[in-house]
Amino acid sequence: MCWLLVSLAASQKVKTEVSLYNDILPPAGEFPLPKNAIELESLSSSFSAESKYPLRISADPKGDIYVSDQRRSSVLIFDSRGEIKGQIGINKRGKNILDAPRCILVSSDIIFIQDLERKEVASFGLDGKLLKSFRAPDFTDMEANERGDLFIASAVLDKDKPIIDVYSREGRKLYSFGDGWKFAHSLPTLNSCRLALNDSGEIFVAFDYFPVVRRYTQRGSLISEWRIPNDAMEAKEKFNLRRIGEGMADPTRRFGYMKVICGIRSVNNRIYILSTFPRLEILEMDEEGRMLATYWKDHDEIYMAEDFLIQKNGGRLMFYVLRSSPDHNVDLYHPITKKDP
Repeated sequence: MCWLLVSLAASQKVKTEVSLYNDILPPAGEFPLPKNAIELESLSSSFSAESKYPLRISADPKGDIYVSDQRRSSVLIFDSRGEIKGQIGINKRGKNILDAPRCILVSSDIIFIQDLERKEVASFGLDGKLLKSFRAPDFTDMEANERGDLFIASAVLDKDKPIIDVYSREGRKLYSFGDGWKFAHSLPTLNSCRLALNDSGEIFVAFDYFPVVRRYTQRGSLISEWRIPNDAMEAKEKFNLRRIGEGMADPTRRFGYMKVICGIRSVNNRIYILSTFPRLEILEMDEEGRMLATYWKDHDEIYMAEDFLIQKNGGRLMFYVLRSSPDHNVDLYHPITKKDP
């Protein structure tokens, strides 16, 4: 992994960033692959032809893929091959209904879209028609149950603020639950998290900056909490903890935390966790936190991602990874198996 330090220094010439990466990488310059590692193969796609600044990704029951695009101020709809099918957020007169779409959630009969600029959640029918909008504070992710109740990972502004707010599909706040990290500073950032809902209706909460996953009932009772056994994630957590300590004495150090988790998904009673440094990794775990497999891919450039999606094609897992560096795109991967030529 020596190329990572050279590339970063050459492209940005920022000594503090190179030092940061030096602090995280082990002396050998790379983290060894786990025993259950399965390499990913890149597949071609057409997403880059239409997406300008994609932020989040979702899918409907038919397998069509929805990508929120900040630069287009709309949500693009693709088939599973990446061919454009339409968009949501533009009315018949060509006027934008959305200003800054980010989080997106597609259920069996409704589409929820977060609008960062308006601080709203807009709901659309599957035909793209706007149904309703309601005010919602800043949040980092959302999930919905079969009734359409919306679970939102809201920004934590004080130490006693719960991490999850629950709204009806009409926008009425129902209840809140979940304790956040009670650090002395950077509460909204350090409590940011991603959500997944399993087939039993349980909520999984994965913290962006710590290798920790919590499992709750829909009413907010904590079922379990587990740490992810991953060397790279633990190294990034140590860096973040040191940065938090530095920020106690110097407020100018209260930034630059490294993301540990970039996304979480629940598929067929399996939990998948996305991580991107120093290599792309998608960890497959059971619902008790036991590691089952690590899907991985090395890249010749610094690779970062914001979200991912999982589908099955002929029994094989397909990973759609929404990349933010070296540029913005949706990459399609599948595992390399012994059956592959």
